[in-house]
Amino acid sequence: MSTFFRANPTFSVEALAVTPALTATNVAINPAISAAAANAAPAAATAASSSSISASALSAISASAFNPALLASASFLPFVDVSGNAPPPVLVRDGREVAPPPFNLARVTDFISHTVPIVRTRVPVAVSQSIPARTRVAKGTPVDLVFATASDIPFPVFDVFHPDLATKTVADLLPVVADPAIAPLLDKDPATLSTDQKAIITTALATKGVTVVDSDTSRNFNVAFQSLKNVQVFQ
Repeated sequence: MSTFFRANPTFSVEALAVTPALTATNVAINPAISAAAANAAPAAATAASSSSISASALSAISASAFNPALLASASFLPFVDVSGNAPPPVLVRDGREVAPPPFNLARVTDFISHTVPIVRTRVPVAVSQSIPARTRVAKGTPVDLVFATASDIPFPVFDVFHPDLATKTVADLLPVVADPAIAPLLDKDPATLSTDQKAIITTALATKGVTVVDSDTSRNFNVAFQSLKNVQVFQ
């Protein structure tokens, strides 16, 4: 049986260049390859000693490897064009855009060197937004945020809170949730706490004017525990 052509070794430069064009799909969809191969077949059959494809067929096959139509039909990974400079953020306050004023860098540096860190209770945190949380929006969608400091957030804003905290703010209980003896307990299920562990929390709350009454569903330990969990978020 005559051999019309022999594939180049997989490690050769020629094989790397021609291999994409030797698939059945490529040959079938490219008329130039089919015609060249058909013309090359009789010539190869008459010369038994010839084991390679004719020059014209090889030229057509090699060219098909770079055929724009074939390359266009290939599957490539998508890419994202990322510009070198990020667009400046647009800040809007009361419906009007806020344009940052020009600063003197040297004076700003001097000013910062004479300041002191803001205490945690005075750092504004977002308490609400105009779009529901975990909602995917299109780029450029305006989102209204409401910020407040922990020292200004009253307990009545929560669904569950101890009545003795009605006139207090989140900042009043921050020392309690930061207590090394209490902080680890807040990561547990209140139903799994021992009597001694509950006593530690109850005693700490009593120093802040919060009395735990297990017979009262609005003042029991679970309600007091949830009140502390609410505060823990603002640490």
